[in-house]
Amino acid sequence: MASSKANDCWCVCYDFLRELESPTDNQLVDIWWLVWAVFIIAIVERGNLMNEDMKWFDLFRVLFELVSAFGGIGLSLGLPYDNYSFAGAMKPLSKLVIIVIMFVILFTLLEAFS
Repeated sequence: MASSKANDCWCVCYDFLRELESPTDNQLVDIWWLVWAVFIIAIVERGNLMNEDMKWFDLFRVLFELVSAFGGIGLSLGLPYDNYSFAGAMKPLSKLVIIVIMFVILFTLLEAFS
């Protein structure tokens, strides 16, 4: 009886790892949304990214904000000089890209669970 449970656990773990090794087309499309978002925001925010006076505005924070939006987490690093989200320091087009990423993952999850 105990070996049956262990065997079932092994099968579930093996299937999970096999799924990780060979991503589906939908997973690759989702990652491309994230890649394009980083690319677009890097272009839009190039002035802030290259400004020596704004050393806190770096690509890591942009990537953190996008991955947080992509995962539906809503976590932000904030600003060092004020009490609001890092996205508040971005230009409107960058904010729109973050909103699109949030909707993409929302619709992907709704499609997966329907």
